[in-house]
Amino acid sequence: MKKIFILSFILFIITSCKPIVTEKIVYKDKECSWKQDLRFSRGDDSILLNSFASDKKLNISAISHWATIDKQDNIEGTLNFEYYLNYSIKRKIPITDKIFTYYWEKQNYLVINSTSYPIASYIPYFDIKEYDTTFSRINDDGIDKKIEFMAITENMYCLFPYLTKSNEARFLIIRPNYKIHNDKLYVSPNTNTVFVKKVEADVFKNNSYLYFITSYYDNFFVNVGHKFYTIDTLGNVNKVLNHNIFQMINLSDSLIAIDANYQTYLSLDNGNSWEKFLAISCNDFSKSNGCYHNFEVIDNKIIAYPRCAVGQLYQLSIEDNNFKIDTIPSDGLELKDITSISEFNEKVYVTTLSGLFYKEIDKLLKYNN
Repeated sequence: MKKIFILSFILFIITSCKPIVTEKIVYKDKECSWKQDLRFSRGDDSILLNSFASDKKLNISAISHWATIDKQDNIEGTLNFEYYLNYSIKRKIPITDKIFTYYWEKQNYLVINSTSYPIASYIPYFDIKEYDTTFSRINDDGIDKKIEFMAITENMYCLFPYLTKSNEARFLIIRPNYKIHNDKLYVSPNTNTVFVKKVEADVFKNNSYLYFITSYYDNFFVNVGHKFYTIDTLGNVNKVLNHNIFQMINLSDSLIAIDANYQTYLSLDNGNSWEKFLAISCNDFSKSNGCYHNFEVIDNKIIAYPRCAVGQLYQLSIEDNNFKIDTIPSDGLELKDITSISEFNEKVYVTTLSGLFYKEIDKLLKYNN
């Protein structure tokens, strides 16, 4: 009963939106449709890979640039990857309220930047080969392009996955130097005194395939060789589940891990121990064409979206010890390839490979007439 209380959601009453009434009704305004932000609708500007909402800004990572939207709906393009690096960001990069990171593959550099003050100069470029001469390449073959390729903790420890020349899976933990001035965090370009820890463990030598990587508080969670491990910031490795976990969400300080068969596991102690929980029925994802799904928490509700171009969202709630799945109306979002969802300024924002879309959060489950 305690679990159900912790994980219960407020159910929406699904009602139809009313058309706007004027003296002369010419058409019915689609109030409940997803709307497109046309500022992200042209060329590479529309190829959006991830988003993260802080209290003041919505941060957006595109294939060619970084941009922010404030609460007054002003947009600022603060970093152009192609101009400064002659390189497009091809992976879904991790973003927190303090920093974000990306991998400059051409130079084998890991770049750590400030979310509040992103600039291209005077930021650290970490050459992975300086910390491990056996470095071969980034370990992301098993990571779906719709999930983040590395992880960042709340205290800015970054976990970078890579393979050695002998195909052994290893990780590098890096925490950059920084200073705070006028409420902005500046990442220091000095790489000589940063915290760096190389993570190598016997359990990763024969199981090098990495499928999933995330963090919670100051612990990392990785799925290597179909087993789920924690890695702390000192590099200690501990196996916590013998299951192929491909998603993990935080709901009211309870962690829910989801395996490849949509079986869920629950942890009430920050991921140190887990127990089998409820199963999610794949049949309820009726419009997803058999694709795997990403899961996020928006407005204290679990939202799922498929990793393919169907433009569909689902809301999960718990009823009678089962997951109940409601299809979220997709008018205006049809056939879009969704990459992330964020809650900001009383709206739900959806990034796609063809633009930015949004909808008022109180209309999320409402249909047009």
